[in-house]
Amino acid sequence: MPALVFAHGGQHQRLRAASDSAKRLGYYGQQCESRLLLDELEVKSNPDLGRSELTQLADEAHEHGMEQIARKATALAAGTSGTAMVVATGVPH
Repeated sequence: MPALVFAHGGQHQRLRAASDSAKRLGYYGQQCESRLLLDELEVKSNPDLGRSELTQLADEAHEHGMEQIARKATALAAGTSGTAMVVATGVPH
């Protein structure tokens, strides 16, 4: 299990950096995608916080007309979806 926690820690740092960079550069879509993956990892380590972050992301994405991200975040928050990691694999940012 420690190796898994370490792997998630590295992913967490990279996703946080990607989200922060996207926000700074004004790339809202990429910021949302990074947040979706980051929040998915959070659900695994802190389910209550992760679901709260996913719900917030869903609301914000919906307000910006990003319905696909909003639906994915809502499904992940409800625990009714597979993994978002599969969706973002290989997507260039």
